[in-house]
Amino acid sequence: MKSFKVLLFVLFCSFNLISGKIYSQVTPQDSMALVDFFNSTKGQSWLIRTNWLTDKPVSLWYGVKVRGNRVEKISFDMGNNLQDSIPPSIGNLTALKELSLNYNYITSIPREIGALKLLEKLSMRNNQLEKVPPEITALKSLSLLDLSGNYIESLPDSLGSLEGLRLLRLENNKLSEVPSSLGTLKHLDTLVIAGNMLHAIPSFISNIRSLRVLQTGVNPITAIPAEIAHMDSLRELWVNGCILSGLTPEIGNMKSLRKLELQGNFLSLLPSEIDSLKYLEELNLDNNSFSLLPEEIGAIGSLKVLSVRNNALETVPNSIGQLRNLRELRLQHNYIVSIPREIGNLTSLTNLYLNNNLCDTIPKELGNLQNLVYLSLDQNKIKGTIPSALGRMGNLKYLYLEANELDSLPDFSGDTSLVTLTVYDNKLTFEDIEPVLKFHQISFYYGPQDSVGKYTDTMIHPGEIIKLSVKVGGTANRYQWIKNGVLITGANSEVYTLNSKDSLSSGSYNCMITNDNVKDLTIYSRVVNITIGAMTGVAENIEVPKVFELNQNYPNPFNPSTRISYDIPKEDRVVLKIYSAEGREVATLVDEIQGPGKRTVVWNGRDSRGGQVSSGMYFYKLQAGGEIKTRKMILLK
Repeated sequence: MKSFKVLLFVLFCSFNLISGKIYSQVTPQDSMALVDFFNSTKGQSWLIRTNWLTDKPVSLWYGVKVRGNRVEKISFDMGNNLQDSIPPSIGNLTALKELSLNYNYITSIPREIGALKLLEKLSMRNNQLEKVPPEITALKSLSLLDLSGNYIESLPDSLGSLEGLRLLRLENNKLSEVPSSLGTLKHLDTLVIAGNMLHAIPSFISNIRSLRVLQTGVNPITAIPAEIAHMDSLRELWVNGCILSGLTPEIGNMKSLRKLELQGNFLSLLPSEIDSLKYLEELNLDNNSFSLLPEEIGAIGSLKVLSVRNNALETVPNSIGQLRNLRELRLQHNYIVSIPREIGNLTSLTNLYLNNNLCDTIPKELGNLQNLVYLSLDQNKIKGTIPSALGRMGNLKYLYLEANELDSLPDFSGDTSLVTLTVYDNKLTFEDIEPVLKFHQISFYYGPQDSVGKYTDTMIHPGEIIKLSVKVGGTANRYQWIKNGVLITGANSEVYTLNSKDSLSSGSYNCMITNDNVKDLTIYSRVVNITIGAMTGVAENIEVPKVFELNQNYPNPFNPSTRISYDIPKEDRVVLKIYSAEGREVATLVDEIQGPGKRTVVWNGRDSRGGQVSSGMYFYKLQAGGEIKTRKMILLK
């Protein structure tokens, strides 16, 4: 016994001579393993290496936890620039329960990892691993294994022997299959195999009766197998970002399902059996091809979140009003033109997203949603005003109304909770905006606004008098009339009287209006082109055209102006707009109801605010009823 102690002392001293030091707070084998770990993973390049290889107690080294005299945990969860391989000596840390090295540059795991019989958590997320040693299957105490975000192409066939495993994350690798032995894992709760190269959901997964969460998204999966649809333990199923074109009716058998993620596929129909999912709380159908939702969706009374963004919906079923527990409804970026009044029954709703193609009035029943906190009505075509009840919704904090055609706002004087209100790109005037500024707690975004007034090109004879006027309301307005982009001296009221002495009075007129109380906003009236002694914007003859036609402008190229003629066969709303080569709207030449006839409009090369545009290619687009025609022209200076 004495000779053994002498030998141990000699070995101890030899190590000191070779490596410099053993850190006595932990056993020599743990101490040596830590030094080896530091050196093998290029410790000098770590982003954080606080106290490593110093005289500070090992328990103070960054990422190390010590219990007694053994290392129990090594954790670099936030990434620390660890590189190369974990050394074989990691197998000497036999008391280790957690090894977490996420977001680093580790390239391999040694076979000696199998010696860590007490290891409960092994997390190597987002490294550069290509292989998994088969010895990993010796870790019988392992409950969490996270190998996601690596370059792994295959897994050991015996991975199913990790009988204590509860969480297995393998997403974002290069797996084309997973071992069938996983079907024997009796305690697995969560399996994540998303972001690989799987062409099917393995049917043997249905044997894992304990499984509650299955994430298989972002794989080239074409169908949900019937075996999976019969898993009565499953609470969450993710098949997002795959290539599903249809759903099996057996989906209705998943009686325990709480969350179903189907976004990013090619689905166009939901089976009527969807109404059997009585406990479903979240249904995500974003980024598919749905043109309608079945009436049966109203039978899922437990639904709390319904998301159908970026589809082709044209209508919303009236049965949606039956979803009394719904808290979040996302319908933005579809083709919905009107909202059913039944939406007012969703009294539990807190978040409502309706940025669509709405051109109908907003139902007054929207005011019933008194629990609403977030309401998005932006990016629509809503005209007029919105229900006055929105000004009395006591819990509403965020209201988005920008990019519509609103010409008035509700009275928000009774609302004490509103903190954000956006109204820019509408047809609001200062009398609409000034009252809201009184509520200083509101973050109020109101500029820029659409131009106000009606565009009408006008022809008058020399000596005639014409009055131009613009009304924008408000108590502190300032007016400045502009001709051809130049300020007109002394033209500072809402009415400008033009005495047309000769052709020099011809030009493009508009008004710039500012307000002393609304300092960040300038409103421009629409441009009016006035021509002395020439006809523009009126019917040239009484012959009724037989077809809708847009003619090539003349002259082309042009400088500074050009004539655009078109034929309208029947009375309709006519819109003629100019666009830049990049697709940006430059000016609106016509936007009004016109009778049948041949018409000509002059464009003087100025934008909607009267500024001269630069040389280049432009497009002019004519729309009347359901017909659209576009041509191009060139401005040369």
